[in-house]
Amino acid sequence: MKTPLLLNIGTCFSASSPFHYTLGLDNKYCHTGHTKEHQYLYIMQVGKKAWGRRNAKRKREKRRREEFTEGGYLAKPDYLTGKHPKLRDGMTGDQIDGFFRDGETLHGYIQYYEALWNLIKDEYASCGDFSNQHFQLNEEFMMGIKDELLEHFDMKFTVVFRDPIRRLFSSCSKTCQHATGHRVLDEREDLVNPIEYLKFCSEGAVEENARYSETIHKFRRVWGKDKVHMVIMEEMWNPDTQPKCLKELSDFLEFPIDKVHRNVYYPDMGPNAPKYEYLKDQWCSNTVALDRESWEYVRKNLDWIYRRFERSFGYIPDEWGKWYET
Repeated sequence: MKTPLLLNIGTCFSASSPFHYTLGLDNKYCHTGHTKEHQYLYIMQVGKKAWGRRNAKRKREKRRREEFTEGGYLAKPDYLTGKHPKLRDGMTGDQIDGFFRDGETLHGYIQYYEALWNLIKDEYASCGDFSNQHFQLNEEFMMGIKDELLEHFDMKFTVVFRDPIRRLFSSCSKTCQHATGHRVLDEREDLVNPIEYLKFCSEGAVEENARYSETIHKFRRVWGKDKVHMVIMEEMWNPDTQPKCLKELSDFLEFPIDKVHRNVYYPDMGPNAPKYEYLKDQWCSNTVALDRESWEYVRKNLDWIYRRFERSFGYIPDEWGKWYET
């Protein structure tokens, strides 16, 4: 029997953490092992040098020291980390290092999730990989690894989308908080203001995570339409549309999903968001409120994202592209 593996491929700042807790903690569908996301496949695609392994490691260590001082927004419930009793007792640090030491072939990736499945299969229905960076896997790379992965895994993919403007604003706000070393922001001091940076991005520097329609079609072409499920954040957490979303998700996963985890981004309260435990990655992202004039400017610039989504899926989610104060 193949190992079941769910890849949640993004998008960042769209409530992937609450979705992770929904599937891993509240409903016991999948466990992601020792970390929510390791970006293994993306690092394979771009190479360790491009990923900047050593610099990235130093930056991560510095960031984690800062975050520990601030309360540790990367903290996860112990049950979803290596502190889970079955992972703690069943997999040594040397084994984990061995799985991921290579980092350039699929061998370690496959071995890790097969070992994880042997530890959790009596408690969970699937393994999970919630690496948001995998949203940027290209079609050629995925076709090159597809056959080998399918030899070992029964694979499914989910992707969470949030209103394009509000998602991009959260991303810009977080980037501005960690502006040092960011080429564009270093050269343009005025862009350290998240609203100004949002405007700048909407003028043509929009990140890959904004390309909703193109990306989901890319994954469906490679893996099959029936293997890729789209979740609209505002619909999943809206009480009126939630029952329909949960049924569709349950049918896709072939597993009953009965509840959703609380979500800082819904309803969107911007800098006034509640400070829920384990969700600091959400409530620390927006430090200022978006004003209407700036929103209207960005809405015009990003109209192409909404129009492409409508052409692809036949509608625009009801709560997208509408002004509201936070």
